[in-house]
Amino acid sequence: MITCPADKAAIVPQELAARFRFPEVHCDSSMMADFAEAQMKWDGDVYATVPFCSTVEAEAFGAEVRLGDEKTTPLVHRCRWKNIDDVKLDAPDPLAGRMGTVMKALELLKARRVPSVLEMAGPFSVLMGLLEPGTIFKCLSKEPERVIALLGTISDYLEACARQAARRGAALISLAEPAATADLVGPRVFKRAVGPQVVGLMKRMSAIPGDWAGFLCGRLSISLVESGQLKERRIALERRRYGEVLEEYRAQGVKWFGGSCIAQTATFCTQICLIDFP
Repeated sequence: MITCPADKAAIVPQELAARFRFPEVHCDSSMMADFAEAQMKWDGDVYATVPFCSTVEAEAFGAEVRLGDEKTTPLVHRCRWKNIDDVKLDAPDPLAGRMGTVMKALELLKARRVPSVLEMAGPFSVLMGLLEPGTIFKCLSKEPERVIALLGTISDYLEACARQAARRGAALISLAEPAATADLVGPRVFKRAVGPQVVGLMKRMSAIPGDWAGFLCGRLSISLVESGQLKERRIALERRRYGEVLEEYRAQGVKWFGGSCIAQTATFCTQICLIDFP
């Protein structure tokens, strides 16, 4: 699986690394919340972001993950299946496993009144951590309905995770496809398999109660807009901190943002991109 640049524990300042144990920070809810808050303060950010990698979802479905250390982000070491005939997917419990740890960390951050972000990998990227990529693309050309069914099960799980995060006060829920933007999988596969699943998931997530907002990875949102599956509106701004602008527009009821990277919330921006359905 390709490492997403938003995986914040991939680059840990030595001063922070000395205060936390790795890889335990990925598996202990209290340590996870503490690290997220410490990194938020270190960066001068608005949000504490969890988890610190894009492997939690694939691991929930059985992928083998190496958790790494303070210098190496967790990565999928081995796909669970090589043959699609062997795949049996049931949506896991979003409160179990390492995702359950993430949810407890969100609860702790809410209790501290710290604005939080849940980062999620999209359905296709999760599938690529479970089934050999070559098998996925071969099946898409011969039996696409089988791949679509697997993506649907993964989307159901991601929706359940988003619902639990909203209940635990997440300010933003971000969605990325680090292994499946149009430039990586090609425009045909993106429009046929990746985009419809992401947009469908976004629509279902939009019905989740709460004042949370969604954030699409910039590369993903650009791919979806260019392929006609979403539309965007860019608003020019005076130079301001990106996270503060997101909070202002979230308070106004904006549901989806895009066009940038969730890892940039501590930096300054001169525009914001609002995402909507056609």
